[in-house]
Amino acid sequence: MVKTIAAILDEMLLDVISKRTAAEFVEARNDRFPKYIDLVMSYARIASSIIPRHVQIRLVAESFSEFEAEIRANAEHAFGNDMRDRAVFTVWTLRKISDLLERAASHKVADGDEKKDLEFLTYFLVNALRARFSVDCLRISMRTNNPIYPEVLPELAESLRSAVNAYAWIRQTIDLRAPSNEEAIPVWSDSWNADDQALLDESMHDLANDQES
Repeated sequence: MVKTIAAILDEMLLDVISKRTAAEFVEARNDRFPKYIDLVMSYARIASSIIPRHVQIRLVAESFSEFEAEIRANAEHAFGNDMRDRAVFTVWTLRKISDLLERAASHKVADGDEKKDLEFLTYFLVNALRARFSVDCLRISMRTNNPIYPEVLPELAESLRSAVNAYAWIRQTIDLRAPSNEEAIPVWSDSWNADDQALLDESMHDLANDQES
């Protein structure tokens, strides 16, 4: 069943990246994205039911490392320097988000905050999956040697920014579940650096813009 889902996802993505114009790509992406969400969530539910949690965490970390290495090795030739850098940043951001998800899951939702928590998680999930969809488009292009047309690349580049929005929303979820008067698990590790701070600043800026609009 897992192999079937993966095959369907690959076929869907190949169809999307075959579009020659930005308008055709956007139309195909918008049409396929709900089905993509269904398939990815089904895949996740199956994996969580048969793979021990500690193994899942290890496999996720390994998959991010492998994909980042693949991007660094092949993306410049396939898409150019700018898209390579954007893709590497997006995968790095998704890795950070994966760590934050573990921290969010370690805290329960306080009574009365259920609606807001669901809202934050919904925004997070949509943005995270939108970014992952775009990353998967790049992945399938590289692995099958099916090029993405030049007019489509700017649309993909813009949609990769959804990873930053997803980061902002999962931060909001953690802040809601673990307010300052609680003894919360620290969100930031000892390895926190200037790149992490830049991501936090950018994500908070995007979140503020979203809330104003």
